[in-house]
Amino acid sequence: MFRADMNAGFDNVICQFDKLRTDMNAGFDMFRTDMDAGFDMFRADMDAGFEALHATLVRKLIQMGVLNTFGMIALLSIDRWWL
Repeated sequence: MFRADMNAGFDNVICQFDKLRTDMNAGFDMFRTDMDAGFDMFRADMDAGFEALHATLVRKLIQMGVLNTFGMIALLSIDRWWL
């Protein structure tokens, strides 16, 4: 009788640990899914930010190149005009 009660008690403890393990695995899976979603959103935001920065830099460099070219044409024109 005592042995049967002990076995039943151990079975109950094992059952509780199995339930705890299942709950923990579900919690970790949910945490991992949330973290993946968060990192995906962060990466999308960073990609959008870098694309905007790249577009701004390209636009500014083109503006500087155009201004530089017109500046050189103006200087060379003035130089030719004075000669």
